[in-house]
Amino acid sequence: MVTKSSLGAFLEHARVNKCEVSDEIEFRLDPVIGIGAFCKKPVQKVDVPLIRVPIDFTIKKKEAEEYFAIDKFQSSNPNALTQLYLLALKRDRTSKWTPYLDILPTFNEIHSPLLWKDQELNLIRGTDLYTKTKRKLVLLLDEWFNLLKELNLCTESVTKFYESQDRNNISVEESYSIDSFGAYVWASLIFSSRAFPSILYDTTAPLNEAFLLPVVDLLNHKPNADVKWKEEAGFITFSSSESLKAEDELFNNYGDKSNEELLLSYGFSYEGNSHDCTSISLKIDGISIEKARSCGIRLNHDNIVGDTIRFDIPRNDPLPRELVLFFGFISKLNSEKDITVRAVLEGLGQLRAIFAQKVAIFKEKLKMLPNAIQNATIKKNTSIYLNSQRKLYQSSEEEVNKRIKAIIKTYKPISFKSMYKSDTAFANSLLLSMGVSSFEELARKNVMHHALLLWIVKAHNSSFYKGEKPPEFVKAMFEEVKSSIKIDKEDVLEYMSFYKTFFPALSKSIPEIYNVGSWSISDFVIAGVVIDRLVWLRETSNEYLIFKKTKFEM
Repeated sequence: MVTKSSLGAFLEHARVNKCEVSDEIEFRLDPVIGIGAFCKKPVQKVDVPLIRVPIDFTIKKKEAEEYFAIDKFQSSNPNALTQLYLLALKRDRTSKWTPYLDILPTFNEIHSPLLWKDQELNLIRGTDLYTKTKRKLVLLLDEWFNLLKELNLCTESVTKFYESQDRNNISVEESYSIDSFGAYVWASLIFSSRAFPSILYDTTAPLNEAFLLPVVDLLNHKPNADVKWKEEAGFITFSSSESLKAEDELFNNYGDKSNEELLLSYGFSYEGNSHDCTSISLKIDGISIEKARSCGIRLNHDNIVGDTIRFDIPRNDPLPRELVLFFGFISKLNSEKDITVRAVLEGLGQLRAIFAQKVAIFKEKLKMLPNAIQNATIKKNTSIYLNSQRKLYQSSEEEVNKRIKAIIKTYKPISFKSMYKSDTAFANSLLLSMGVSSFEELARKNVMHHALLLWIVKAHNSSFYKGEKPPEFVKAMFEEVKSSIKIDKEDVLEYMSFYKTFFPALSKSIPEIYNVGSWSISDFVIAGVVIDRLVWLRETSNEYLIFKKTKFEM
């Protein structure tokens, strides 16, 4: 744990090594935030360096390569060797870096899920954060083991530990030894939470290569803080583009990061994060992904891993275009070339159910939180994360409802309820045949689908009824289906029970409707397909809406 004494010793050590901190700035140890930089007086001049650190007083990959006597290494992570070097430095108490290493957070002071106990992790099970935590540990385990092998530092105990790990439950124990996996996880978190891009001082460096920048890395994060880092005459300088008042805290800006990213890499989260996001992941085969792309859906290649595709849902876009279209795509019938309005509404219904389920899950986790986690800091950060996820999914659920209303308003479907009420003869026939005296009773008696089938075949036969004018697109779809499908024995058997229930009884009891035109069992097979292609059930009101087959435009 950092103390006032160790902080003072480090700052003096940094000054001796030519680091410069403006007289207007003072580093303090605060009981709530830990180390922070505060203005002793107003800072009026903007973009003037407040902190200057010599490039020689940074921990870089070059020194790591020199220490391990290696020019290149195989890891895909350009920071892997430097992370291992950090452990070597921590072991060497005579190093010039000892005062700096003494103020770095310890294993138990970093509250990333990568270091949580099983009981703490169980509370986020089923979340994106849990999945990413487990994946990251697997990645780090392989990275650490392969690096030690490459450096000929792989002992028998290291190999035994590596081979014995359950990859779904990797052991992470506190340690700072170079041959300890727990130590390597700690070092990786020091880098993910404190490092700066090497491109600051070396324009040829890979974009994800990083270095440790003492003094500047003591600054806390504030979203949207307007700051500048740059290389200037052998120094890395830090300046603020905002004027500051006396006692204001001087912040750094870690970038636009969600609470999930902040928790995983930094060990904290905060309420009202404007950059927060959540996601939905689906299992889907590669062929379907290519077909979706051919329908004009823009899918991010980075979000596709194996047979899983992830859709990110940022706070400022609770129902992304591609998510809506993709669910429309998976709700599309094989007979439909384009993503239709009906398919999109079907997909939105599925999305709404998913969002509602997610909201319920996070509410339940929040109820369990007080008794599940004892560490106050982890409890607070977990509460913020879970609550922010709940709010994001709830916002998405609300947006689905708004989008459905907007689509209905734009595409103006026909309501089966309106058709029922306007066709008195048809309604009376249902009273006689089914014993229903109202539209609502159709739903209560679970015979709505039967009524729809009868109405569609009646619409097909409309030329036999005087003054009958059903929607032309319903008749047209009936003819389209009739000319394009082949009715087999299984289709007939599927409708046999329904058909025998009503025919020939209806033909005899209500001949003016059911004994004119065509009322064969094949007609009802066709009507069933018409329902699939045109009808959408609005579950919130139990309303059956009939849409003309139309390509959805967004």
